[in-house]
Amino acid sequence: MATIQPFNHSTIQPFNHSTIQSFNHSIIQSFNHSIIQSFNHSIIQPFKQRYLIFITIYLFTKTYLKIPYFLLFPLLLTLLLTLLLTLLLTLLLTLLLTLLLTLLLTLLLTLLLTLLLTLLLTLLLTLSYNPCHTFQPFDSISPIFQSVGLTELNSIQGEDDGKSRSGVKKTLSNFSGC
Repeated sequence: MATIQPFNHSTIQPFNHSTIQSFNHSIIQSFNHSIIQSFNHSIIQPFKQRYLIFITIYLFTKTYLKIPYFLLFPLLLTLLLTLLLTLLLTLLLTLLLTLLLTLLLTLLLTLLLTLLLTLLLTLLLTLSYNPCHTFQPFDSISPIFQSVGLTELNSIQGEDDGKSRSGVKKTLSNFSGC
């Protein structure tokens, strides 16, 4: 755990700040600007142009045009609801995209880091493991046969010439594996 923490701060945190933050500023900010600009051009600009003409006509003719409240209220309510819904949708989409992209990048980075650490540990363990160190060569007969000894066994069986039944001379080099 002591080696993962410095690795986290030296590799993962700079990656997080460089990649995720740049992604946030490039994609999400452009998305945010595109939504707001499209809303501005589709709703607010026509509304301004329509009422700018109205104000110009009013100032030019100097006549007082009265709009009944029952016509003005639905118009303002529609405009306000459209504005609120567009802003709410923009906010929700921005948050959702940020959350999903952060989660996806974190998951991808975690999987990549886990794979890298697993491969590194496997490589280190493979290079440091030697099966000859597990089974040490022995200098004497196994403790099971120590009380009897090979010469007594051979003399009991009638073969005291130093060879086994297969004809191979018994030496310690025949028994060592490494």
